Amino acid sequence: MKQELFKLAKTRGFVDSITGCTPYSERALSGILALFAQLNRIAWDRIPLYDVEKLQTTSQASSLIAGPGSYLSEYLLLHRDQKEESIWGGMPADMMYLSNDCSRIVLFENKIGSEVGYDPTPESNQLARQLDYLASLQRDQTKSVSLVLITARSMIDLNWYQSDFQGSLECNERGKLVSGYFVAWEDVFNATIT
Repeated sequence: MKQELFKLAKTRGFVDSITGCTPYSERALSGILALFAQLNRIAWDRIPLYDVEKLQTTSQASSLIAGPGSYLSEYLLLHRDQKEESIWGGMPADMMYLSNDCSRIVLFENKIGSEVGYDPTPESNQLARQLDYLASLQRDQTKSVSLVLITARSMIDLNWYQSDFQGSLECNERGKLVSGYFVAWEDVFNATIT
């Protein structure tokens, strides 16, 4: 499946602007996404967001990514103390969008077949830790914070990550502070402006 996605990326022009190389890993896909987004080569209004529970389109990615901002690849999730460090320290975001006024933050987690890392429970798996990071930014409740799991459409259709994601959102009521969505890579490729 990964190889099929990489081939599709190439046919849709989703390749490194600097070298012309085709993505060959989750990390490379995320890096190219950050670059294309920063260069305004992604039409966010053409990328559907899928509800984590119902797996139906709820809105477009442009509802999360509004206005100018920065797109950061492999952004290190910084911590205030040892407790936070033990939860998300050393775990970089595959990609993060940050609006210029820091009022909107979207963390993108890229999964195309790999397991959800860390402890397999909704209390402390990888998605839970990322949700906890985003929830910590929401202390004053003035920010819009979201976690987007970006994967292959077939993985959304087969519910590959749904129980992990939904369980982590529901656990400790994280979903009250952080919104969660799925995005399909195929939709991103179709929304690429060449």
